[in-house]
Amino acid sequence: MNHSIIRAMTNSTILVINQYYRPDVASSGQLLAELCEFLSSSGMTIHVITGQPSYTSDAPSVLPQEISNGVIIHRVSLGKSIGKNTLITRFSGYLKFLLRSCILASKIARTTNPDAVMTLSNPPIVGLIGGFVAKRRKIPFIYILYDIHPEILIATKWMKIPRIIIKLWNLLNYLIFRSAGTIIVPSETMKATLVSSKSLNKDKIRVIPNWARPEIKKQLYPTSMKGTIGIPLQDIMLLYAGNIGIMQQLDPILDAACKLKNTPVHFVFIGEGEKKAELVGRVKLEGLVNVHFLPYQPEEQFAQIVLESDACFVTLHPGLDSYSAPSRAYTFLSAGTAIITIMPKDAELAKLITSEQCGWNVTTSEQLIQLLENLLHNRGEYVLKGNKAESLYSGHYKNHIIMHRYLKVLKEQI
Repeated sequence: MNHSIIRAMTNSTILVINQYYRPDVASSGQLLAELCEFLSSSGMTIHVITGQPSYTSDAPSVLPQEISNGVIIHRVSLGKSIGKNTLITRFSGYLKFLLRSCILASKIARTTNPDAVMTLSNPPIVGLIGGFVAKRRKIPFIYILYDIHPEILIATKWMKIPRIIIKLWNLLNYLIFRSAGTIIVPSETMKATLVSSKSLNKDKIRVIPNWARPEIKKQLYPTSMKGTIGIPLQDIMLLYAGNIGIMQQLDPILDAACKLKNTPVHFVFIGEGEKKAELVGRVKLEGLVNVHFLPYQPEEQFAQIVLESDACFVTLHPGLDSYSAPSRAYTFLSAGTAIITIMPKDAELAKLITSEQCGWNVTTSEQLIQLLENLLHNRGEYVLKGNKAESLYSGHYKNHIIMHRYLKVLKEQI
């Protein structure tokens, strides 16, 4: 840790705005909570404006204001707009958060005199509030961008967006980018996209990858989660954990499950999302008893499932590497679990996994089936790749390494 940076940042106040924050299960909110707690432990005063938990429809309400691990949290109510089951629910939640957080941010900025404003991109245009507050207070604005919209929605064809809405969205993005002193993205590919398609100065953009959330350490457990799930202890367990949505290639996993349903290979899905019902329906229709769906798991159980998995999947549809970077891979790396990426071979993550020999990349169902059939007779390969995954994470991606890079950016801005 660079102690000179910490001394320079002591007594600085940062205002952070994002719809999701722990205990919400959204990965962006979980990562943000760890970052804010790290910044607080470094001597900074952190005020977070967030929403009541809303990522899932059963999210419980929590205190509207509290201090958690040194971070001062202010939560705005979203009423009944919780969960992502319908577009109306999702967008009404976005709108309520934007309006109420804007009012609250202006109030808190007047009373706390922050030295900088930092936002993520939940909702996608929340950076407007950060830019607005920063301009009024004449302070720096740091914008952390995990996903580039509306490009993702256009590329996935998830919904038809009127041309006028796309133009307006791009205009709002332009205003956010212009107001930010620094834009932080998790991959070099996303930086290249912003430079080429948004005409941004490359010196304004910093690449800081994510870290594992949670960061999993190897340990022994008295009982196996395989038995709880319904998988024989000696069988192979392959895990997909994360959003089951429009950006992920998941059909190849079910194609492999169908081909291998009479072998000791099981496929476990943990998570929720727009595509889950479709996948569940296909599993029932094809009688895939070797596929198991689980809801979001408590952290301890989730960590155990990852550790007991022979390999974990990370998937992305072709072309989306330019607009997003899967963060779940770092959790699997931290656990020392081999990774199977399903994405174009030139995707940034695929190149990392294959070059560092932490796992394998496939681009088609046929390639995945062939890989898994070969590994049936070479199970030791899972262990070898997993060991290299753990070494890679320890040397380059541990949370204190990455969060120190955020601290350095803030020092440069304040």
